[in-house]
Formats: sequence, structure tokens, C-alpha cells
Amino acid sequence: MLYQGRSADRTARLWDLATSQTIHVFGGHGSGVQGVTFSPDGKLVATVSSDGIARVWNLQTSPVGTQFTGHGGSVYQASFSPDGKQVVTASLDGTARIWDAATGQTVITLAGHTSEVRSAVFSPDGTMVLTSSRDGTARLWDAVSGEELRRFVGHTDTVDRAAFSPDGKYIVTTSYDSTARVWAAQTAQTILTYTNQGPKPANGIAYAGGTSWAAPVAISPDGRIVATSGNGGTARIWDPLSGKDLMVFNGHTDSVAGVAFSPDGKHLLMSSFDRSVRLWEVSSGKGLRRFAGHAGGAIGATFSSDGKTVLTSGADGTARLWDVQTGQEVRRFTGHTNWVTNETFSPDGKTILTASDDNTARLWLTDLHDTFRAVCALLTRDLTPEERVQYDISDQEPTCPAQ
Repeated sequence: MLYQGRSADRTARLWDLATSQTIHVFGGHGSGVQGVTFSPDGKLVATVSSDGIARVWNLQTSPVGTQFTGHGGSVYQASFSPDGKQVVTASLDGTARIWDAATGQTVITLAGHTSEVRSAVFSPDGTMVLTSSRDGTARLWDAVSGEELRRFVGHTDTVDRAAFSPDGKYIVTTSYDSTARVWAAQTAQTILTYTNQGPKPANGIAYAGGTSWAAPVAISPDGRIVATSGNGGTARIWDPLSGKDLMVFNGHTDSVAGVAFSPDGKHLLMSSFDRSVRLWEVSSGKGLRRFAGHAGGAIGATFSSDGKTVLTSGADGTARLWDVQTGQEVRRFTGHTNWVTNETFSPDGKTILTASDDNTARLWLTDLHDTFRAVCALLTRDLTPEERVQYDISDQEPTCPAQ
């Protein structure tokens, strides 16, 4: 859906759209957008901001987002429940909240942490919520009653991230204490402590909004491998049951900002502040591709659902789409005016969401031809030869054949 006014400068506005390839800009936040996510069915978008507000936008009915107010500090993360009916948020105010995705009303507040809540996610079956906190603990909550079910104690510093295994039987946490831990979800007992996480950078990572440090973690789709990264430009994959290192990936010359598995679990992405993203083969440790082009640090990277393309976000204010087979940049998404801090594909892969420190999130069409089809529906003519050159259209077929 295109939210496009019919003004006297209609054509100029349409070509602004074709250049930036933005379907919609999600504005209204008063500070940097920390994260974005799609609902499981791809119909809703959630945005969270350091202005203390979360918003949910219905892509099918309205460009105006429902505002979720109640947190008393920055909102770091939002996650949908598996059925898409609820959203859980993590906040600087020391709480997580479960919201009704349709109305924006608070369903329940998860209170108990003694410092900021860094992350919050639903369990795979949607019955529980897992949170991590600066108080050094992770906690498991009943998603209906809000009761604290289990507390995971053992880290000696901030627990930055907590994630469920795909079957929900174990939990992985990463911490500023330079360790990762694997826990039994049912008992909160430590299965193992992984000590090769790497040291926390002495001065953190400088973001536009301040200084912090992330401890990325990814679990393979089959739950058999965990990937973590630390300082020094390395990432490791290891067995969550034995703690044995399976592979160490070297090559980056600056801190690793993110790790992500391919949908089939055969490949690993590492994004780094050395301005590049690297693709590795998990089984052999072989480096396959280096995606380089961002003019600033590569903040994040993720695979499309078919594993054929990679989406990256950068401190240069762009997101970029890359072909996995060739390593070539396919598209560049421009329009943000500050760091792009988060990126994600829709479930069907047809659209892309980006979050930025420019206080906005943006929705984009993944395929350039889809963008042109949308633009052509609003035009009364085909592209001129000069415009075809401008937009790098090399075929000889009409771009807007019906016009």
C-alpha cells in the first residue's frame, strides 16, 4: 500500500519514491528507533524507541500507528507472540509489558527486575515470557498471570540477551561478564557456562545515542549450535550441551556487532564495525563472501527466508541487499538520515523494515520491479529513456507497459 498525496508536484513525489524505494515512513517517535519487527503473519509492524513509546502499525488498514504508552524509560525491544495477538516490550524502567496488539492496552506488567530490562521474548508456545536484565539475571514469567516462574542466577554483570532454543527446552544467555550460559528452562539450573565469549570492549561501542555494548547470540534453526561473538573481530559456534567449540571465525578487524544463521543452518553471517559483513560455511569454517560497501560500521545482517539474499544495515544511514551467490550488492535503500540500527525481512520476503536513529522506521519493497509496478500504477506515462538510465533499467521492455 502506498500512502501518496495527489498534489501539484505529484510526479516529483513519485520519483522521490522510486529513488528512495520507501513504501512508508513510520514517524511519530521523539527519539531514535531502537528496533522493528513484523508480526508472524506480516500484517503488523512494531517499532520501539528511546522516547519510551512502542507503536504497532497495521499495514492493511491505516498508516497511523497505535501508541503503546506506560513505560517510564527507553523501550529496547518488542516481540510478537506466536499468534500475533500480543506484543511484549523491554524497557529501561526495569519492567517488561505485555500489550494487546490491536488496542495498545497493557495486558500485564512484568515487574521484579531491579534494573533495566534489556530483552523480552515469548516462548515458542507463547505461554511464557523470557526477560534479561542489567541486574545480572534472566527471568521466566507466566504470560497470562504475570507470575515470575523461574529466575536464572549466576552471571556477575548485565545479561544482555536471552533466547529460547527452538523446542523451548533450554535457554541461552549472554552477559557483559564475558560468558554465555545454557540453562534448563524447566528448572533454571545451569547446564554449562561458556567462557570463550571474549572480553567486553573497554570503552563500549559508541552509538549516536550514547555508548553501550551488545553481546550477540544466535541459535541455529535445529537448536544444536549456538553462535556468540565478543571483542576482537571473532565469533564462535559451540555445542550448547557440551560447551565444546565447533569453529572459530576470524577475519574482521573490529568488534562484531551481530551474528545470524541462514534458514537451513549451514551458513553464518557476522556483521562488524570494520564496515563489512562476512559469510561463513558452518561445517568447514570456510569464508565464502565478504559484503563490503557501507561507509560506516555494519550494524546488523540477516538472511531472507529463502537464504538467497542478505540484508545489512549500517552507520552510514543505508540498508543494502546482497546476492549470496555472487556477493554483489543488489540494491541500496537510502532515505534515513542517521544510523540504521535494525533491519528485518517480512515473513514472505516481499518487504523490508529498517529502524534508525533519525527517529523513524521505514518500510521498503524488496524487489525493485515491485517498486516500479507500484509507481506505474500512479503514473500516466511510461519512463523516458533518460529516466531508464537514471534507474539502471537495462532491458528494452516498457517499464510501465499499460501507460
